[in-house]
Amino acid sequence: MPDCRWPSASPLCRNSNRRSLRSAWAQQHHVAPHRANPLDDAAKDFHFRCRLAALIPRVEVNDSRARPPTFNRLLNNVTILREQGWLADPLWINFVMGIPGQVMTTTPKNLLHLAESSPPNVLWLVSAIGGRAHWAMAAMAMAMGGHVRTGLEDNVYLERGVLAGGNAPMVEKMIRLAREIGREIATPDEARETLNLRRNGHN
Repeated sequence: MPDCRWPSASPLCRNSNRRSLRSAWAQQHHVAPHRANPLDDAAKDFHFRCRLAALIPRVEVNDSRARPPTFNRLLNNVTILREQGWLADPLWINFVMGIPGQVMTTTPKNLLHLAESSPPNVLWLVSAIGGRAHWAMAAMAMAMGGHVRTGLEDNVYLERGVLAGGNAPMVEKMIRLAREIGREIATPDEARETLNLRRNGHN
């Protein structure tokens, strides 16, 4: 499905070191400068361009420190952008897990915390990178009512020691896994309706 990614997670999570920007934002909003957390204009501009192109932004939540307070800051900033009208419903959040040194560790505890900390009435999916964690986190996400993705960008193995050899076998395995859990696969039209996407350039 069409999707428009943030250039990086930093516009949503940065505690800016640019003191002049932080002070100006704080003065405008009547808060102490050391408490200010300005959201970059780049993030807002990017969403505006997605809206003009009828694309749905996918907000990625990740952080190398893998601590719940960091997750909360990211999700809190998503909530702020939503309340200000820069992120329209349906809100689509991707929890990226498992890239060493870059994003949060792939554990059931972290995924549960993310799902429970998300703003209300959002759509979320998990991107678990690599090996057995890819399938385990996908199963957990589907059991929790979330969504998943698969493919060679995230994982190259169907199971331990067995290379996928392409995206199609991975998609087939994900479909089997979903149906064993009791989740049916959305049709293209159902996915468009869920995400409020245009079909062939029309509403």
